[in-house]
Amino acid sequence: MAGKKRVYAKGDSYFIPKDVPHSAKTQKSYKDLTLFDQKGRYTIE
Repeated sequence: MAGKKRVYAKGDSYFIPKDVPHSAKTQKSYKDLTLFDQKGRYTIE
């Protein structure tokens, strides 16, 4: 998986495992919904 370029289209989904370095380039009209499954990622203050 490392170092491989992937292109996603409308409706596609993907999973990035914990501690895997990653980056992304998006187009101007890009919209995203990101979900995290990590205990303690956010805290309530």
